[in-house]
Amino acid sequence: MSHQPNLFPSSSENGSAVSDEKPDTPEAGRIPIWLRRLEIFFFVVLRIYVGVVVLVLPWTPPWTSNHLIQYFPQVSAFLMSGVVRGMISGLGLLDLWIAVREAIHYREPHRLKSS
Repeated sequence: MSHQPNLFPSSSENGSAVSDEKPDTPEAGRIPIWLRRLEIFFFVVLRIYVGVVVLVLPWTPPWTSNHLIQYFPQVSAFLMSGVVRGMISGLGLLDLWIAVREAIHYREPHRLKSS
């Protein structure tokens, strides 16, 4: 049988896990800055896109002429009410707010100065 990694770390007498692995440098466990920027960019773009779609969709013809919900009149009446449409549009606004807040409050981590 090939060598398998230890799934359960060895424990000391008090029950805490003992870890012998330490990063060689302070930067060993950090995410590169370009990858962090790319992640934030895609997060913000996706949130804005989804937010706009969810904000506008309940007020467009595809929402009212959906063949799937027309088979169920009670569900159709519920989804056509202004309160439900407003709540769904509110979720879109919330999504847009999250995207803008994330873009505004993004801060890059301070780099460690090596002596």
